[in-house]
Amino acid sequence: LASLKGESFTMLFIGSDYQPSAFSDYTVSASDVDENGFPKKARTVKTDLLLLVRVDKETGNCVVCAVPGETRILIDGLSSKLEDLYAIKGLSALVSKVAALTGLPVDHYALITADGFKNLINGMGGVTYYVATNMVYTDASQALNINLKKGSQKLDGKKALDMLKYPAYSDGEVSRRRCAVSFLQHMFKTWLTTANMNNAAGLYSRYVGYFESTDLTESDVTAAAELIFSYSKMNQLSYS
Repeated sequence: LASLKGESFTMLFIGSDYQPSAFSDYTVSASDVDENGFPKKARTVKTDLLLLVRVDKETGNCVVCAVPGETRILIDGLSSKLEDLYAIKGLSALVSKVAALTGLPVDHYALITADGFKNLINGMGGVTYYVATNMVYTDASQALNINLKKGSQKLDGKKALDMLKYPAYSDGEVSRRRCAVSFLQHMFKTWLTTANMNNAAGLYSRYVGYFESTDLTESDVTAAAELIFSYSKMNQLSYS
């Protein structure tokens, strides 16, 4: 890969649980009270998944690493979780904290909401993927009603989101993070082919609107297109 145009970089993909299509209590007025007459608290937005991608031109590695959202951190001197930092301190603080925890400078980030992710997958016409286990789970507080069977299948946006949010593994979040890493690598294999390299700008324009926020520009993508779209030639490593 050393002869390809583009420089090594690290990018943080952030998935938030923001779903205004399912919940209307992200903002509340002074007149909103709960069943006991106390003022309601607005629903906060957590970062549900944090996936760090390192493309290393010198080694030929593309590493995808899931950063546990339940990692304990200090926020203003108080113990909290990494997944809460976005709601409390904002996007910049979250990116900086992930860089500090991993020791990797984050060159770019992309934030997508739960609704945005569903729309992205639907905009692609769905994604064929192997679901690793039967998934049945219901939790109205998270707007989850999951019923997926094990095996290869065409996932629309809702089903893909259900798969990534499924929480009932015997090992807790470990398998959920592993699933997210595997799915992102599958997306890379689908998108980042040499056949698509000449349409890098078009792909960026087609899909960037589904993301809530990103500092990755079209010029960033086109400048590093040779490197990015040589994904199939890279050593594809993962940590979850």
